[in-house]
Amino acid sequence: MGIFDRIFGRTKTSTPPTAPPPPSHRADPAEVKFKITRLASDGRRGVAGEYYHRKDIAAFVGRRRLASAGDWDAGLRTPAYLLREPKNRYDHNAVQVMLPHAGATVLAGYLSADEAPRWQPLLQRIESAGRIAECSAAIYRNNRGDGYDVVLRLSDPEDAEFANAEPDDATFLSADRQCAVTGEKDHQDVLLPYLHRLGHVWATLHPTTVSSGKYSGSSTIEVRIDDKPVGSLTAVQGERYAEVLGYGEVVASEARVYEGANYLEVQLMLPKVD
Repeated sequence: MGIFDRIFGRTKTSTPPTAPPPPSHRADPAEVKFKITRLASDGRRGVAGEYYHRKDIAAFVGRRRLASAGDWDAGLRTPAYLLREPKNRYDHNAVQVMLPHAGATVLAGYLSADEAPRWQPLLQRIESAGRIAECSAAIYRNNRGDGYDVVLRLSDPEDAEFANAEPDDATFLSADRQCAVTGEKDHQDVLLPYLHRLGHVWATLHPTTVSSGKYSGSSTIEVRIDDKPVGSLTAVQGERYAEVLGYGEVVASEARVYEGANYLEVQLMLPKVD
C-alpha cells in the first residue's frame, strides 16, 4: 500500500493537479481531491537525492525553460508536498518531496536525513487530520549539467504553522518581499489576541483609500486578519501592489505579527511585481 493509500485510502491518481503559474498557486477547488495545509515560506532548504529522480523531475518540467542554480529569483515555481515515509527501508523518518504532475505526483527527492526527524511531529499531526503539507518550491538546472536542484521555500518546522486558519476560497500570493503595514496602532485590540502566538498569520488584502494626510483619498490596500482590519499599505506601496487585488476574489498573503518598539506591528510577504 502506497503512502497516499495509507493516508487517504486513495491511489496516486487522487493527488493534486499540475500547478498553475506564479505569482499565486491556487488550484481549482473542483480538481482538488483532498485538503492541504500550507506551510510558511520564511526559509530556504535544498532537497536530497534529486539526481536519482531526475527523470521524474524532467517529466514535471517538460519543455519549460529553467534558470540555472544561482539565479535564485528565476526558478520554476511550483507547490511541493511533504509526505512521511515511515516504512522506508533505509530511514523510518524519511520525508518525501512530491511535485504535482498530470493529475498525480512525481517524487523529486527527500528532506535531508538530518532535517527529516525534526519534521515528524508536525507532518504526523497534519496527516492524522487527513491533510497533506504543502510548501512552495523552485526548480533549477544544476550547474553540473546532469540534473536539477529543487529548493523548498519553507520555514523551520517549529515556525512553519500559521496562527490562524487559511481564508476560504483564497488565491495565495507568493511570499517574495517584505512589505510594511501602516496604521496598526489603531488596531491593537485586533492584534492583541496574537500577542502570545506571534509568528506567521494569513492576511487578506482589500481595496481602500487613504483616510488622511498628504495622500488622502488615494487608492491603497487594506490589510485584514481574520476579516478584521489591522492597517493598510502606504499610497506608494498600494499603487505598486494594486495588481495583486485582481488575482482573485479573495487574495491572501503570508504575514507576521511582531512586537515593535511601541506596539504590535504587521509585516506582509508579497510577490515581486516589478
